[in-house]
Amino acid sequence: MGEHAGALPNLVVVGAMKCGTTALHGFLDRHPEIAMSDPKELNFFFGPAAGSGDDAPWAEGNRHRGVGWYRHQFPAAAPVRGESSPGYTSPSEPHVAARMAALIPGARLVYLVRDPVERAVSQYHHHRADGTEPAAGRGAPRPAQPVRRPRALPRAADPIPAALPAVPDSGRCA
Repeated sequence: MGEHAGALPNLVVVGAMKCGTTALHGFLDRHPEIAMSDPKELNFFFGPAAGSGDDAPWAEGNRHRGVGWYRHQFPAAAPVRGESSPGYTSPSEPHVAARMAALIPGARLVYLVRDPVERAVSQYHHHRADGTEPAAGRGAPRPAQPVRRPRALPRAADPIPAALPAVPDSGRCA
């Protein structure tokens, strides 16, 4: 998307990992009047404001790249411009909603949720597949045991009420 001057997005899709953000991002991008970011997870609203450099890890966010970089990710001619970043739901990033409200106050926010147990099990399998979850017998839950992720419930419940004061009533959809 480097060939256009860009514009700020007017749609942001968020939701915890394994809630369907990738699927929705792809479906929206197929619509002729919607341009979704490429890459999907811009992670612009978290991380340090400066000092990380262009090769900073994904987990540090892209805020340090500046508003010009963010604007350049979206074509100005598209009526709807959006991005999808599950990282915006992280409880370790409490300033995301306020930063969004300050920069893109008129943007629509789509917050995806999923049954918390199904989501946790799906995330467990995802981490097993990519090798970041220990194998059974080495600290991982056994099939007869429930999957317990103490952070799973707070991730599903806490960000929504915390973010609402920063989102104007006109921007909320039900």
